[in-house]
Amino acid sequence: MTDPVPPTEPASDSVDTPAIGPPTREAERRHSPEVLARSARIMDASGARRQVITVVCALGHVHNPTFARELGDDPRFAVIGQCTSVDEAERSVIDLMPGVALIGLRLSPEPSDAPRLCATLRDQCPPVAIVAVGDDDSAEVLFECVRAGARSCFTGRGATGTPSGTLARVVTGTQRGESLLSAAVTQKVLDDYERLERSPGDVLAPTPELTAEEEEVLGLLAAGETPSSIADELEVTTRVVGLHAGHAVAKLHRTYHDDSVLAQLR
Repeated sequence: MTDPVPPTEPASDSVDTPAIGPPTREAERRHSPEVLARSARIMDASGARRQVITVVCALGHVHNPTFARELGDDPRFAVIGQCTSVDEAERSVIDLMPGVALIGLRLSPEPSDAPRLCATLRDQCPPVAIVAVGDDDSAEVLFECVRAGARSCFTGRGATGTPSGTLARVVTGTQRGESLLSAAVTQKVLDDYERLERSPGDVLAPTPELTAEEEEVLGLLAAGETPSSIADELEVTTRVVGLHAGHAVAKLHRTYHDDSVLAQLR
């Protein structure tokens, strides 16, 4: 008869682990009910797949609540951050990597801060689509934001300067690669292409050239026509119109990647 096998020692409840300090403010924020609820909404399959565009609103104290509320009420969007300073916006966008970042010109009293922020975000998180938000009379700074890395601009709900008409349309189109620009900003884009054509060429960085379709679309947008009217005239969809403008803006982004102007902005 063999000896009975001695009972196995119960596993100890204690596990040697390195000491962990108190949770950081960032960790607490990531695990807050609000952030978890947003994440649940983004990942909730509910029997059918649907794309939810994550958005960070960096517009300042005054405009953040309005824009966040408008997008938050739409199931297509999830506002995962609201920022009230340039430094906070830079940290949040790089950390959260939203689909779209709304950068307001009033985020700072210094006009060059918004273009500088756009340039930084374009370098640090290229997948994030940037929308510069300003007023109808801020075309110059909005254009600097576009040169620096913004893909679209938004000048207000129903404003004549914004051909798309709605914030949701701007956010959705921008995330899909379109550029939605005011007539004044579009004209500045065209003027910049003309200036680049007159500048000395560089073998390593050739001057970008617009296709006939891109030039036609930009010209019509600069004249004040809406994407829908241009689409009817050219017998294409409004998305094709936005994509032609988006390709033109993307060429500017590549042109100014190492440009001295952006170096000064940074």
